[in-house]
Amino acid sequence: MSFRVKLLFITRLIPLCERNYNLVELGPRGTGKSYVVQEVSPYAALMTGPTTVANLFGHMGGRSKGLVQIWDVVGFDEVADLEKMPKEVITTMKTYCESGQYQRGQEAASGEASMAMFGKKSDLSIARELDVSDLHVEVIDLLNNRVEGEIGLGFFVAAISALKKAPPIAALLITGDLSVQGNIKGLRSLVEPLQVAMDNGARRALIPLENKRNFLEVTGDIMEHVDPIFFSDPKTAAFKALGLN
Repeated sequence: MSFRVKLLFITRLIPLCERNYNLVELGPRGTGKSYVVQEVSPYAALMTGPTTVANLFGHMGGRSKGLVQIWDVVGFDEVADLEKMPKEVITTMKTYCESGQYQRGQEAASGEASMAMFGKKSDLSIARELDVSDLHVEVIDLLNNRVEGEIGLGFFVAAISALKKAPPIAALLITGDLSVQGNIKGLRSLVEPLQVAMDNGARRALIPLENKRNFLEVTGDIMEHVDPIFFSDPKTAAFKALGLN
């Protein structure tokens, strides 16, 4: 067993040792991704299907506690099941994963349970690269103003770029975001992002297909200088951004 594989096995134990630690592991079936959560500790719960806000975060008014207040770790055996859950589950989970706190009705609540999500790799022809590569990510706010940024899709493209050793096409703006289920999230408006991008030298813009009509709202100057590249899914976005077929 290589040193790297040993470290990966140890990483699976971190949610059992650290409070409010979020772990996502993607890999083939039968590789023991959820084994630690299911078998090692009696203080961990593994979800094998969709659940509800009340089950995860408790009932309104605090009548009963949710899983994040009872267990040390809450795991999801198949992250794709999140797509089948109500939108309220996803939004509440996102808030909880960021801060360990969430809102139930008029009352604020908190929990210490770590979140562990497991799933299969998507078909991006990068299975071998993922098996032998580690990705380290550092996000820097150059303006130091702590403004939230939707960087899910940008990170995804950057990861594929690193694994494929293929640089993105020049002067490209990447718009849109990824939901926790891997779905594309469009923008409310394209006017300001494209204007700022053009002023800073962008000549192409990767735009979610659902924002195609919004492109008609931008000025003629932007239309003349910024070429739109539309996409409907993360894989298409990544391959178009890297100029790959």
